[in-house]
Amino acid sequence: VLLVAPPGSFEAIVPYLVGLAALALLLQPRIRNLADGRDLPGVFSVAVFVVSVYGGYFGAGAGVIFLALILICTSEQIWRASILKSYLLGVANLVAAVGFAVFGPVHWVAAAAMAVGAFAGGRCGPPLVRRIPPNLLRMGVALAGFGLAGWLALR
Repeated sequence: VLLVAPPGSFEAIVPYLVGLAALALLLQPRIRNLADGRDLPGVFSVAVFVVSVYGGYFGAGAGVIFLALILICTSEQIWRASILKSYLLGVANLVAAVGFAVFGPVHWVAAAAMAVGAFAGGRCGPPLVRRIPPNLLRMGVALAGFGLAGWLALR
């Protein structure tokens, strides 16, 4: 999508997507109550595909969006949702990276640095997330998401 879309076409809506995901994280317990605690596998499957395309296209805030999606559509605890989020982001980014390697220019030194950072975060994040109280973690990620949305809107 990035290789054929007009420049800047997604940048206008990204702050709203990230802000909406952050709001969904804050409201997640209420939204789950509206679903009577049921899992929503159909919605989840379609939304994972859409967020994966977005994540491969732009990436900013995709983790917040995935986390909100997992916590709303499934009954997973936040630490397990964080692990699943990391896996889904990794797959989306790998598919995008292969696409760029085949069809577009790649700055391989920057790509290698990002791969090291992603691997380190994937290894260090889940054990840390297990130790943080779930509500504190959910609210902290939501606040960081609002901050990211604001930063993206202003730049």
